This record gives sequence, C-alpha cells and structure tokens, in this order.
Amino acid sequence: MSSDTPSLQLAGYWLPAPGWSLSASASSALNAPGHQLLTTLELSRSWTLSDSWQMQAGVVRYSYPGNRINRLLNRNEASIGWSYRDRLSVSVGAFALPDSYPGRWYGAGDLTVHQPLLAQLSLSAGIGISQAPAVLYGVDDYANHYSYGHAGLMWNAGAWSAEIDRVFSDAHSIYTRRRNGIWPWVATVSRAF
Repeated sequence: MSSDTPSLQLAGYWLPAPGWSLSASASSALNAPGHQLLTTLELSRSWTLSDSWQMQAGVVRYSYPGNRINRLLNRNEASIGWSYRDRLSVSVGAFALPDSYPGRWYGAGDLTVHQPLLAQLSLSAGIGISQAPAVLYGVDDYANHYSYGHAGLMWNAGAWSAEIDRVFSDAHSIYTRRRNGIWPWVATVSRAF
C-alpha cells in the first residue's frame, strides 16, 4: 500500500532445487529514495500434478518498515493454490498480523484468470475475499471481511513484461482514512535477468 506515487521494486529469486523457490523483494517510493515501503521474504514449493495442473504452497513475510502505523500491517501468510495452464488460478490462505493482533489468524481465497488476446497481450482479472480486523481494514464489524480484485492487460515479450490493472476493494484501510491518496491503477514494467 502506498500513496499515489511511483515506486521501484527490486526482487531476487533463488531456485535451490526443482520445485523450490526462495525470494526476497524491497520497494521504495521514487520521490523518497532510500525510504523502504515494503520488504518481503517468501519460501515456496510447487508440484506438477499433470500436463495441465500445477500446485503451489508457500509462506511469506510482508514487512512495512517505518512508523508504528505501517508496522501494524506486518503480515505472516501461508497459502496453497492450484493453477490450470496459466489460465486459471485458485488459492486459499491464512495470515496473521503479529504486530497488531498476535495469535489471531484470518482466512482468504481468490480466483484469477488470464485470457490470451493478441500476440503477447492477455487479459488478467481476479476476485477475492478476505477476513480482516475491522479497525485496520475499515470493514463492517458484523461481516469482518472485505472483497478485492483487479482487471487489466498484460504484455510479455521475452525477458520484458508490462501490466496495467485497475484494482478495487471495499475495505477502507488506515491509509485511505488518512487521505494518503491510494490510486486505483497499478502499472508495472519488469525485466528478468
């Protein structure tokens, strides 16, 4: 989560054995170089179930350095998911917020589709639902969940990829309540080395 300013993200991956992946990333706002917005560390394992189906399980730590309010959103997550021919993905997960609600776990699930259009261009769309603490996410105390999703276009050509998505959520997080100007569009350009 960040205000409406471009950010730069650096990610690295290590594949120590077939099916295993260890990754780390860090992001910084371009208007505040050196000020980290988010760091992640993830360990995952994937399996090929058939020619069409794959399965992946993983654990990830999201850390929001900086002030006390940002750290309330630090998150430990475990998930399992299945994908069909890079066209359809379904996943379920559980996460904890150790700096704000220690010992409490929340559930989430989502569905994502990718539909090839022309040449290297594809449509990407997804929906999900997640439990969440009402105070941090601004959700109804009775419902204690929110929905989210995205719709956009992806372009891939060799080592280069670009994506633009319109994201939505019915949560009203502490960021939006503080009027940080969360922008509903996300554009990504990446290069693999």
